[in-house]
Amino acid sequence: MALMGEKDKRFINIERKVGIFVTLALSIIILVIFAIGIQHELFTPKVKIYCMAESATDLHEGQAVKFKGFKIGRVSRVRLEEDGQVRVNLLILEKHMRWVKSDSEAILLKEGMIGDNIIEITKGKAYPLKEGDTISFHYDTTVSDIAKEL
Repeated sequence: MALMGEKDKRFINIERKVGIFVTLALSIIILVIFAIGIQHELFTPKVKIYCMAESATDLHEGQAVKFKGFKIGRVSRVRLEEDGQVRVNLLILEKHMRWVKSDSEAILLKEGMIGDNIIEITKGKAYPLKEGDTISFHYDTTVSDIAKEL
């Protein structure tokens, strides 16, 4: 048994050891959150543009927006307007806005034969777009559309 005046050697500097452990753990958590944010481009500047669709079929938040097969943004919101049109908000990475012009089009198409639906932006030649501008939208021809025509 230890005498009243003696201290257990295991507990010497315990506050300092716990403090170092907590500081290290919090630092690692912050670094992981920061790395995930960078990977998901949370800290990259984006420009919000819009397009109007007839229907929200095959449109959803988080959907990829691509340019020539490269992901340049995502759909941030799909909502029904008062006039019955569907407003699609697109968040495009600022560094890729040099290819998105006023005459660009947003085309909803299926990636591959059985892939996910994406929005493909065509390269424009007119003036550059800025925050809040609108581009035209249309649906790609599908196999069912061709079958209906036959």
